[in-house]
Amino acid sequence: MTSSTTAPKLGALLNRIKRTCRPALRIPFLGLLLVSAGIAAIAPSPAIAQHADPAVRYMDQVARELIGASRTRSAVMLQSVILRHADLPHMGGQAIGDYGNQLGAADRPSYLSGMVRFMAKYAASEAHKYPVSHVTFQPSSRAAKYGLMVDSTIHMRDGSTYDVAFMLGRTNGTYKVRDAQILGFSMTSQLNRLFTNYISEQGGQVRALVLALNR
Repeated sequence: MTSSTTAPKLGALLNRIKRTCRPALRIPFLGLLLVSAGIAAIAPSPAIAQHADPAVRYMDQVARELIGASRTRSAVMLQSVILRHADLPHMGGQAIGDYGNQLGAADRPSYLSGMVRFMAKYAASEAHKYPVSHVTFQPSSRAAKYGLMVDSTIHMRDGSTYDVAFMLGRTNGTYKVRDAQILGFSMTSQLNRLFTNYISEQGGQVRALVLALNR
């Protein structure tokens, strides 16, 4: 088993994203970075906030909370918003893939909390690099295989735009963010590639990832 003294640190995983992801793909990577870099940069529309579609209203609420967290540039503040609004069991299961069968019950809470810390730290370090002009939401959500999709367009200050679809699921009677999709890529698939490749490089030891995420 890989020990905590030899497992690469969290910073190595963050640097790997920056080396391997094209700038356009860094926006959707790790899901809630997409929200904090884009939606949190501008005030939500009152029309959206009052819209009848509850899924769209929910995404507007997520944006409002992330506005405050993003302005602080604090990973701790972003982490608290992710904890409230991410469907962590779904997201964590998708991110680790088949290696989930090797994750013991005792390590699961540490894995999920480490994943959230990883996402928040990356979001805090990268969000300021993506200057946003404004964001627009489609007025209605749409059905998807694993939940509901809320479609949005993020408008960058240089005139470029990104169509972003957020997947929502319902947990304990409320919506949670499960995924984000842009340019044909999804957040969970990108996270899966990073995490499973890392585990493979550590001799297939899932605990090596858990240790790295929590260092």
